Amino acid sequence: MTNRLSLQNGGTYPAVSAIGTALTTWSPHSWTIEATIRPDDATNGYQTFIGRDSYGAFAGDINLAALYFGLIPNGALRFMFTDGAGNNWNLTSEANTVQDMQWHAVAATSDGATLKLYLKNLTDAQENYTLLGTLDLSSSSNPVISTGAGDGGDWDAGVWSIARGLWAGGHTDRFYGHLDDIRFSGSALDPSEFLYTPNSPGDRWRITHFGSPENTGIAADSANPDGDLLNNSLERALGGNPNLSDNHLLPQIRSNSSSSTFSYQRALDASDIAMIVEESTSLEEGSWSPARGTYSIISNDGEVQQIQLTRSSLASQRVFLRLRVIHH
Repeated sequence: MTNRLSLQNGGTYPAVSAIGTALTTWSPHSWTIEATIRPDDATNGYQTFIGRDSYGAFAGDINLAALYFGLIPNGALRFMFTDGAGNNWNLTSEANTVQDMQWHAVAATSDGATLKLYLKNLTDAQENYTLLGTLDLSSSSNPVISTGAGDGGDWDAGVWSIARGLWAGGHTDRFYGHLDDIRFSGSALDPSEFLYTPNSPGDRWRITHFGSPENTGIAADSANPDGDLLNNSLERALGGNPNLSDNHLLPQIRSNSSSSTFSYQRALDASDIAMIVEESTSLEEGSWSPARGTYSIISNDGEVQQIQLTRSSLASQRVFLRLRVIHH
């Protein structure tokens, strides 16, 4: 399914934990942690969207949990964790990096030597992830993520939590907003491998309009979420918006006694789509062939081209024309 559901914290509950799973002992040398967040208020105190329960893992402040991936009161994105050697590491972005009511893809990576923090604003359709900062971990004798310490009546050391944090052994720092697409990887991924790095023009188009690169559900090429005459494949080829009726983008045919024209537009960023005008005298399957005539580019605004096929009128023969879209 494409992204139609997400987790939202509506008060003191809910929160999700990975208790009883193999993640409780997950402590890799190299790793990547990703999430997609949409905060209601990015400056509403400390908000942890991914945490790891612990009390006492860091001797310098026993109140700290083993890990916090979240927001701090000035709207900055923060990744803080205690490592296997008992060191606490804190990598925090500039203030107001995360915006209210907007979707952001965030990621933290470590190869055991360097901690990195990334963000991509999906609502603003940013094309690439931004590296927000790095932190040198090379002085640590054991830079793995700590599995935590201590125990509580409603938490266990090493358990990962979603939509809340832990402080002084108590549930707190809840994340208010929407959460989606959380992924843990056992290696330091390159940004080209992150969840929201589109690998094709179609991926980028679906992320822009549906928030996910998946060719499924309402984002599938054959789907038509706005209910007009154009499915998503045609919308993308013609430069349309799949969430707004775009029937005006349908090809136009005009004719007079001496000639006829077939006009259509082509989205320049749909480089993986070929558009072919075909003709037939019978409409029968197998009777279609490339249309004869003269092609001209009428306009080009850098985003779409207006293309026109001109052909002589054949009074003695009826000819049908169609625009065929081919993915390659």
